[in-house]
Amino acid sequence: MSSRCLHGLTVCALVMLIAVPVCAGETPGPVASANTDSAMAYLNTLADPARFAGRKSGVETGTSSQQWIAAQFARWGLEPLIGGELLDPFPMLATVEKKGELELLDTDRYGDLEFLLGDDFTLTVNSGSGEVTAPVTVVGHGISKPDKGWDDYGEIDITGRIAVILRGRPDDKQRWDEEYSRTYLLNEAKRRGAAAVLFYMGEDATGGAAIMAEAYDPEIPSAIIGKRVIEHILYGTGFTLDIYERVLKRDPKPLALPKRMRIEAKVKRVEGATGYNVAGIVPGTDPALRGEAIVLGAHGDHVGTNAFGHVYPGADDNASGTSIVMELARAFAKHPQPRTFVFIIFGGEEQGLLGSKAIVPTLPDRYEYVTMVNLDMAGRGEGITGLGGGNQVHEVWFPWYESLPDSVAETISGRRAWGGSSSDHAPFRDAGIPAFTTYSRGSHDHYHSTDDRFKTIDTRAIGGALDAVGRWTAALASYPEPLASPTLAQRTIWHSGYPFRWHEPADLDSAAVAELERLTIHGYVAHVLRLPLSPADSGFAANLDRVRDLIEARRWLELGDGLAGVRGAAYNLRGTVFPAIDGDALASADTTRLEQWRALGLRWLTLDDPAAWVAGDSVRADRSALAGAIDELGFVVQLPLHHAHRWEALAASAGNELFVGSWDDLTGVSAATLETITGNGGHVLVLTGRSHLAAAAGALERVREYRIQLQPAGVDYEEALAWVADAQALGLERADLLDWIGGYLRRW
Repeated sequence: MSSRCLHGLTVCALVMLIAVPVCAGETPGPVASANTDSAMAYLNTLADPARFAGRKSGVETGTSSQQWIAAQFARWGLEPLIGGELLDPFPMLATVEKKGELELLDTDRYGDLEFLLGDDFTLTVNSGSGEVTAPVTVVGHGISKPDKGWDDYGEIDITGRIAVILRGRPDDKQRWDEEYSRTYLLNEAKRRGAAAVLFYMGEDATGGAAIMAEAYDPEIPSAIIGKRVIEHILYGTGFTLDIYERVLKRDPKPLALPKRMRIEAKVKRVEGATGYNVAGIVPGTDPALRGEAIVLGAHGDHVGTNAFGHVYPGADDNASGTSIVMELARAFAKHPQPRTFVFIIFGGEEQGLLGSKAIVPTLPDRYEYVTMVNLDMAGRGEGITGLGGGNQVHEVWFPWYESLPDSVAETISGRRAWGGSSSDHAPFRDAGIPAFTTYSRGSHDHYHSTDDRFKTIDTRAIGGALDAVGRWTAALASYPEPLASPTLAQRTIWHSGYPFRWHEPADLDSAAVAELERLTIHGYVAHVLRLPLSPADSGFAANLDRVRDLIEARRWLELGDGLAGVRGAAYNLRGTVFPAIDGDALASADTTRLEQWRALGLRWLTLDDPAAWVAGDSVRADRSALAGAIDELGFVVQLPLHHAHRWEALAASAGNELFVGSWDDLTGVSAATLETITGNGGHVLVLTGRSHLAAAAGALERVREYRIQLQPAGVDYEEALAWVADAQALGLERADLLDWIGGYLRRW
């Protein structure tokens, strides 16, 4: 076996599956059994408008497409995952669209203006039925949360009116995920008496936007409107769409208009509707490893047809991902691997991840599910495949990726797992199973349109994703050591955060920088590298230059520029390094040298002595120019939290301040000081031991209010995972934990 093969893995056997050698120098094995042409043939069938009419779950054509996939699984010898059938049913809300009309009445310029279904507007999936003619109220983002400082409705009464919602979030650095959902927005508008609801979500009137069962009302029509409709609604109000959206970034602005609209929707509910997942397994061959399962999935459904009978074929979304999963199921059925494979084609994704939400709680406990790889929209681009989530199983990902020939590695774009929740990886991730997001890089131009047809699929994208996912899942399936772990669920949280580490190496050499890379792989993605150097030292600039070169020579590290850059680097699986020095040692004469040192890589200044910088309630006169230069050049200034109040004057004037300390330090800081720090753009990071987690959980609202990053005080990887487990045991929600270990960094 070649030296480029990973830890003695049998991944070179995958040559039989995908025809491209996994390990440089290996001789190809038997004729490849998985190929792009087969995947393209499945895709062509699934996206055929005449055969499956858009594959909408809960109606006959969606059921037929899943039955066809199940028949292929059976033909290839896959065994059922649940019960005795490959088809796994789940109840669901399903409706069929019969009629949709929308008009703006009595306009000054055009009289009654009729909009075009499928172009200017679409009915939401599961819209209610009815004909409504009523005046219009534009209610901003449609959010009413006075306790969070935002109310789009104010004192306006929308009873009997048509509510128009520009779906979005206030730009105030708070979390608005729940309020962003159509479920919240529609329920809030209904609660206030709206007779119909129109959502503006972007320039195109996207088809297939669904109303969940929790918000469904059979008597309230709802629709998605495009740019042409919202511009006509706003015409004459003094607001263009662009101006109104800019206003909403700052303040709510409801507009009760005299304009009237008419909407008519006829939507028939399917009684007793049932959706289906297709779920089959290929048992593992290794008695020691076959109890561990790798889930490979994609959603097979799309959004069906509209009232005109126009079909949304769903070739890219997601016959592309489905066809790749199918072809890999066929190939791995012929060539089983040490671990068990679970192949799932989900139903109901387009209506709220219904299939994946249904199947995750029922996964048989005879397996430990160590990873889930989800393919969604893999049909566009030039063969570059995004694989997101490798850092969660770093012991496999990094050696495997580094073992790939350059010609293969350049076709795989490694990323963090996507943190969103609008694809089928999310229920697995939320259940504590490391989940990968997989897609083809490129422009997905025909998203949820009737032009998402087979002829728009790029064969290179399908072939690239088939190759990349085949290689990666074979590496996972063949990894010789157990992947199941008591802290596997905690990895899904820890490796989504942005924790910092501080380092003071005795020697600044390649070994010291390599240690930063090792810690990056273990989830510490921001490193403050305290240099044993002083600006007064001879050769200071030359040493800075050498440190920069050491950092830039490492594959998984990059030189930091500011706190905001940590997220982008981590998304690309890279750690950010901030070379740092003792800022108290700076002299006034160094003001003019700071720009040169920054160009050489200096990014971080640590200050400890407030008397050296602050006199009374202002910055010392002899430090004023230096503080101004630090601010202008964007240095991160680290300050001690334990006497934060003594730094308030500097915090108001000297750059990007980060106050760092322990939980005990934080408890000694007054609310007034925290208000001053964060109000002036400063940030707080607290190193919290496991013994203080209960106190931190009890102060959850204070942590939220001041967006305080909390992270383990220890440095050991397993200790960090145990810290996450302890926080979960205290009842902390996943979203709050993610905020603690770096989510607030997104809003700094």
